[in-house]
Formats: sequence, C-alpha cells, structure tokens
Amino acid sequence: MRIAVVGAGITGLTTALSLDAAGLDCVVFEAVAQPAPLGVGINLLPHDARAFAYHLATAASLDAGLAAYEAERRPATERIVLMNRANGPDQVMELAEQRAPNLGDDLDARLPMAERKAIADEYKQVAGFDPRTLNARASYSVDRGFIRAG
Repeated sequence: MRIAVVGAGITGLTTALSLDAAGLDCVVFEAVAQPAPLGVGINLLPHDARAFAYHLATAASLDAGLAAYEAERRPATERIVLMNRANGPDQVMELAEQRAPNLGDDLDARLPMAERKAIADEYKQVAGFDPRTLNARASYSVDRGFIRAG
C-alpha cells in the first residue's frame, strides 16, 4: 500500500518521516515546486475535487490517477499559491484600506469598480476560474460503467 501525504509543511513532512520510519511507502504532494516557510493548509476547491475524483476513477492505478491529476492541476495551483503570496484576492481589500481608510471616504472614487473588477478577473484567469476557461474544459463526468474496480 502507498500512502499519500498532502502538503510539505511541518505536519506533512513529520508524517512522511514517521511513515518511512515505520517501513511504510508514502509520497508527499506539495502544491508548489518551492515551498515557503509559511504553510497554508489544505484547500481542495470543488473543481479540484471533481478533477481529483475523475482522474482516480478513470486511471488504471492509483499512481496513474495521482500523476494525471497532478499534471493537470499543479501548474494552475502553483500560480494561485504564488499569486496569493503576492496578495492575491485580498488585494482589493488591501487597496481599499490604503486608499479609503476612513469611514466616510468615497470608495468608488478612490478604488473604482473597474479596477476592482480587473483585479478579480486577473485572479480568475490565473486560477482557471474564468468562464471561457471553464466552458472550454472537457467534462469530468464519468460513466459509472467506466470506473475502474478496486
């Protein structure tokens, strides 16, 4: 049996070392190629969960399913993680606090809706959440008769 450890943070690496010391085969999965000292925990969004389930259901083996999922989702996930570290979706809140720190400040004048929308649209595009990308992607629906056994 091969055990998947998700995340190369302190908990994931400690778990992997413990499993290895016990003689168990494990593999560590990390969202980014270069982990940072600050961990963020596990976050599997609905579209990632669908992709994960699809690849596990349609691959010839667990390893093949994990490899297919990683090949598909790792590039986008890495871009999201790196973007989050650079302020990501919180950027609008940070800008609002900087430009309109007082209760009576006119947020629309200091941070126009077009600018807020552009920030959100860029994040959606990088993350693969924009409608064009989502609509162009193949379906993750699986015919129940196609799912591999065991």
